[in-house]
Amino acid sequence: MKFSKQIVVAHRGASGYEHENTIAAFQKAIEMKADCIETDIRKTKDGVIVLHHDDAINGKEIKSLTYAELQEEAQKKSFQVPTLEEGVKFVKGKILIDIEFKEAGYEAEAVEIIKRHLNYDEFFVRSFLDEVIIAIKK
Repeated sequence: MKFSKQIVVAHRGASGYEHENTIAAFQKAIEMKADCIETDIRKTKDGVIVLHHDDAINGKEIKSLTYAELQEEAQKKSFQVPTLEEGVKFVKGKILIDIEFKEAGYEAEAVEIIKRHLNYDEFFVRSFLDEVIIAIKK
């Protein structure tokens, strides 16, 4: 990637104004003229890839919850957890997105969702996990 100016990244969307990693936080980041949104992905028990930073919500691990159960827990805090697909569809044509894999094991599935909706110049992916980077580069 080559940039011709500084890039302002909204961490988890405009998380100082809206609940982090939500469509509302993404919309606020766009309104604030950010250049990029950083978000995190995890996978639910029933295989839905969602936008969420922490590995748990209300003390319950995301990987042990179905998507419906995750939404029930999120509602207790008055927000909704978007799916990866909802997130990339929302940012399409509006803002660059930086997607961080928090876990290994669903790289191909996530990249397929991302590439179905975004062009290569509209996103990048990253992870602190070597096995994720290796799997994505294959």
